[in-house]
Amino acid sequence: MRESPFAYYRFINREFTRQTCARLGARDPLLVNLHGDAHLEQYAVAADGEGLADFDAAALGPPEVDFERFATSIVLAAPSPGVAREALDAFVDGYRAGLADPERGPPATGVAARLRAQFAPTPTAWLDGVERMMHPVSKEKRQHMERARARYISAMLSQNPDLSASFFKLKKGGMLQVGLGSAREAKFLARVEGPTAVPEDDVILETKQVAAPVAGTCVSAGLGHAQRVALGQARLSTTPQRFLGYVELEDHLYYVHVWRVHYREIHAGDLGAPAEWNEIARVSRWQLGRGHPRHVERASELRARLG
Repeated sequence: MRESPFAYYRFINREFTRQTCARLGARDPLLVNLHGDAHLEQYAVAADGEGLADFDAAALGPPEVDFERFATSIVLAAPSPGVAREALDAFVDGYRAGLADPERGPPATGVAARLRAQFAPTPTAWLDGVERMMHPVSKEKRQHMERARARYISAMLSQNPDLSASFFKLKKGGMLQVGLGSAREAKFLARVEGPTAVPEDDVILETKQVAAPVAGTCVSAGLGHAQRVALGQARLSTTPQRFLGYVELEDHLYYVHVWRVHYREIHAGDLGAPAEWNEIARVSRWQLGRGHPRHVERASELRARLG
């Protein structure tokens, strides 16, 4: 957190949400599907897609919560005020595009193509790299996790009758110790067998503790705390999410999702020319514009209010 104002900013999402809601006042908010922690370094690139990821703060609330969070991250992380201004203009343009044509596929970016050229040479090499991020857990913790994993697998097999239990055979698992904004929430990774016994189609599952929405603010869980992350990810993500689920582990709620092959979140230092900042801002805002009104009762009102 001491590295930069942006690093500190990433850690204080809950307080930022409180302050944003306080500025909005007591008016009846227009509720949308919020990402809840939309900022520059939540943008991820994978072999088969790109866009904002990491939906553990997903909730319902006014669109300003996502707008202000992402826009502030641009201002803090950009190399100059001029680059920040251009990126913010692109952010606005992208939102209008997402509202106007929500079924269109996400625009591809040049920065994603450049980063893909730096990927590990094979899926297996990437999978092996992810394994090295897994830290051992205690025997007691492992027993709790196995019980939760059994419940998750049962639910997934019920939802996906074409799969067998061997798909979820555990090959390696452990604790994940990364993140700033989510540093207080426990995270675990598991490498499972996938569709065949060939290592290159193994699947990475992340199990991440869900924090309660910020109490007493304009943000709420919506349909229920247990479902909010899975629903938010399903409505806002740019890639299919077949294995979304949630489990209880040691009296805490966790959601489970898949890391797409070659998944990596970008860092501000990955971005070079102003055009790359503009690309990330435009696609992020397009994604929010597309996902904010999805299956929300007042979608037409959102479009009318924001043009």
